[in-house]
Amino acid sequence: MIEMVFNPELGLEICDYCSVGCYLLLLAFEIFIIIYYLIPLRIKSAYIILFYLTLAILLSSSITEGISRLFYKDPGFMVNKETAITPGDYARHVSAITYIILGFLISATMFQLSVSLALVLNIIDVEEANRRKWTYNICVLVISLVYVFCCTIEVRLDNAEHREHMIFEVMGLVVLCLIYFSTIVDLLRKLSIFVLEEAKLEAWFVRG
Repeated sequence: MIEMVFNPELGLEICDYCSVGCYLLLLAFEIFIIIYYLIPLRIKSAYIILFYLTLAILLSSSITEGISRLFYKDPGFMVNKETAITPGDYARHVSAITYIILGFLISATMFQLSVSLALVLNIIDVEEANRRKWTYNICVLVISLVYVFCCTIEVRLDNAEHREHMIFEVMGLVVLCLIYFSTIVDLLRKLSIFVLEEAKLEAWFVRG
């Protein structure tokens, strides 16, 4: 009988190589989209530009974390770190922060769609739509700045104590979930109203 021994370190190293490779492919695909689509089409939407910029930061930090894990043999998340802080530790925090910021950006885009649908359905007027959009954008911007500031303090604590806290990443995720689900509920409600109005209009044309 041949006894097969699984080497955990080799398995983790293979996973790290695969993850870095996948992130590199995604980054290359993003660059391809920007060069061949966004630039020729002269896309100037702030939300689209911010989305691709945030995604580039996220992918770059994830690649840096993966390379650091391979180079420094960084085991990843640890409750207590006795070794020195590596570039992968900073990249891991940047990745976690950027994930949340990307979620905030997607939620803001969903809210813009919800307000636009409300404007199309004559639920609100143009002035009210612009007021809601600016209010939401300012609120999300303030939340994002406070979140980044708190995470920066957290990274400094990690550096001083050699301990990963991750508390603000968790709190940011909770806030993101609250904003995301409340936004998507409003968007789905507007979409259902829009579909219902379109169905009524189509039925009216059929009867006519």
